[in-house]
Parts: sequence; structure tokens; C-alpha cells
Amino acid sequence: ERTEDSGSNVPYKRHVHDHCQQGKIFYKEFIKYKEFFEDLIVTEIDEAQSKIGCTCYKEGDYLDSHTDYIKERVISFVYHHTKAWEKHCGGELVFDGLYGVREIRPKYNTLYLFLPSKNSFHRIRNVRCGNRYSISGWGISVENSLPNKILHDVMETRHENIMKNHYKVT
Repeated sequence: ERTEDSGSNVPYKRHVHDHCQQGKIFYKEFIKYKEFFEDLIVTEIDEAQSKIGCTCYKEGDYLDSHTDYIKERVISFVYHHTKAWEKHCGGELVFDGLYGVREIRPKYNTLYLFLPSKNSFHRIRNVRCGNRYSISGWGISVENSLPNKILHDVMETRHENIMKNHYKVT
């Protein structure tokens, strides 16, 4: 385990487990269902390039608002691996993008998937007690694949149209 303090423009503090057993198990499941994920996002995932990490957020740890948007990333995920998390301990996964704010309390054995875009902002609220365990990462597209280019063009067009037409979901 190593403690990370942000050296980037996205402030965070968390504890990373480089070789956790749960991450290896999760990765096997991710690969087992790779075709399902590819059908879901209509593009190929390069399993050798995809990233998975195990994280423990302890008291005082957090992750500030950011987006996972990097062109090669085609799906992001957060798998909650904390049993019996208490609401007063904080550590919620918060989505705060174009569609408003959605707070999700960590729930054991729950997987959240989302498409990384310029507007898919999310964060982890400050943990006030306990240890919040999660496995997170990204599916990386096969380099220069046509389905990936189409997916990103559609995502860019949709977000531009949403902003241009001032759609708001309430």
C-alpha cells in the first residue's frame, strides 16, 4: 500500500494497493464480460491497455472533481468493495456534470459504469470514518479503431448540442 497525495491539478488523498487480490479477481471478471462491455459502448476494448486499480480511502481521504476524459478511454467504472458502509462516514461517489448532481453512497458489490466525456465530472467526498475500498479504472479502446472514432464523434456532438440547445434535466 502506498499513500498518494495529488501532484496534479486534481487534488486528492488516497491509499493505493498496487497488487491487491480483489483487483486481480475483478480484472478476470472484466475480461470475462469484455464482449458485453464492447456491445454496450459499440467499440473494441484493448484489454492489455485497460487500467484497473484498488484504492482505500481512509479518514481524511478524498478525490476532487475531475473527468476521466482522455480520448482512448471509452468506459469508466467504480466497483464498491466496502461491506456495511455507514452513511455518516461520507465517501460518496458524486457525479456533478451536465445533468445535475447525483450522490451515491458506497454499497458493497455494486458496479457503476459511465462514459468518460468532457462533462462527466465526478469525485469522492471526504471520508470521515472507516475505510472505503473500491476498484476503479477504464476500458481503453483499440488504437485508431473506427468504432472508437465514431463513438467519440457522437459523444462530442451530443454534448455540443446539449449545451447549444440549453437542455436541462431536472
